[in-house]
Amino acid sequence: DNAPQPIPYATAFVCGAAKDKNWTLSVAAASGPAWGIDATPAAPKARSPGCSLNFNNGKSYVCPANKPQTAKIGVQGTADTPRINAKAMKAGGPLRVRFYRNGRWTQGTKPDHFDVLARKVGAGAWKEVGSATNNSDSKWTWTGFWLPDYAGSIFQLRLRFWTDDCAQNGVSGAFVDDFAVLDASCKNDKGCEDNNPCTIN
Repeated sequence: DNAPQPIPYATAFVCGAAKDKNWTLSVAAASGPAWGIDATPAAPKARSPGCSLNFNNGKSYVCPANKPQTAKIGVQGTADTPRINAKAMKAGGPLRVRFYRNGRWTQGTKPDHFDVLARKVGAGAWKEVGSATNNSDSKWTWTGFWLPDYAGSIFQLRLRFWTDDCAQNGVSGAFVDDFAVLDASCKNDKGCEDNNPCTIN
């Protein structure tokens, strides 16, 4: 089904799930890493049983063998959500994307990059709405970004991983699980994402 998905939209990236076939994953260069929905490498283990969305070649995100270490762009790949329908929300409303991240990628003065971008369907270029770092395969970390510019519209999100070169890429890469887009307005205490009582701000 290619119809826009209403909010709340959520997926746990269950292995082989039909709903995840609406994600668009960029194609890897020969022998290079790419985004995939699978259970490799074995660590980190998926947060939800089965699979996760992850960027690697099954082991790491090393460059293809024929690419020099000094290449200006080492590896890159994108994972696009299906179209998401937030037209029921008021423009500027508390639209939120949230997910858990794990894995390892280069940090420091010349880091590798994991970005989240968005665009309204039929209305312009991708714009960055957030970015994340990670340097451990042992812990899933909650991640969230506000999307007020996309409330009241049909839009897509893109997860983009890319490197400036081919150095130090022999680690697991970026992992995503339990992905959701939702109206984050606090309607009752149970619905608050911080698990605290509702407040007005």
